[in-house]
Amino acid sequence: MAQGKDVRNAAKVLYEAGKQTVKQIAAEIGTSPRTVERWAKADAWQRVKATPELTERAHRVATKLAATPESATPEERQQALVDATEDEAVMQRGEVIIRHRAEWKVVRLIANEAARDRNGDRAKLAVDLARATKLSQDGERRAWGIDTGPDGQTKIQVVIERE
Repeated sequence: MAQGKDVRNAAKVLYEAGKQTVKQIAAEIGTSPRTVERWAKADAWQRVKATPELTERAHRVATKLAATPESATPEERQQALVDATEDEAVMQRGEVIIRHRAEWKVVRLIANEAARDRNGDRAKLAVDLARATKLSQDGERRAWGIDTGPDGQTKIQVVIERE
């Protein structure tokens, strides 16, 4: 039965990549197009839509994988893929963190202006913006798995920026 599951998983990978027709996928894995269609519908497979961002990410991963020697064993090639995709995941999370920091600079700027001008309405805006930013970023950090340890517990991280 494991072999059947492997075939179905292979079909899913090919289907979601979006480069082959159902008929081509079926021929490659040795089953009927109708079977592939049933699996896709039953498991709600989604074809990947090519975007400039996806293409850029694929190029970064491909560049890292190209450095793997052709003489590498299947295990070494698999490890290279794991390493490349892990690097990509780190890069994506890094981009989220950089954006979060920039968002807090806006809050700080408005708060500083309010204090300098002694403007109560501007100060209230800064407080409201800070709350909205915190709520938004807390959710996004949970969604991306940022600031959580291997046991799922939140970890505290202190970042000191010096200019």
